[in-house]
Amino acid sequence: MVADETRKHAEYARQYTMFDKPVDPMKPCPFSFHVKWADQDGRVHNHTCDDWETTTAFYRRSKNLGDKAGIVSLKETYENDYMRRGMALAFSTHSRRKSQWLLVGMIRIDEDNQSDLFLS
Repeated sequence: MVADETRKHAEYARQYTMFDKPVDPMKPCPFSFHVKWADQDGRVHNHTCDDWETTTAFYRRSKNLGDKAGIVSLKETYENDYMRRGMALAFSTHSRRKSQWLLVGMIRIDEDNQSDLFLS
């Protein structure tokens, strides 16, 4: 799977116009990240995270801490820090799966204490 993704990213990196600068292909993550959550009706959902920022966060932490500690650090951030501070899941469709909602982002949202749109 990683080899197939590596090949696909290399193909995408070669597709540029005369105005673009060549880029290095994105390195696919050797791990997949999953989020299990319950909606307001109590239904449990399990999504694979297709968020490039999560992959980037893993690589950054892995570079500094190693793969195992990088995973532990990422898990701590998403499962504890984000959940404590507030978090939103971003979903979208994609050309690869037009009828399926994909988890494309996990966004930390700090509580907003502004009570009114118009400040007094």
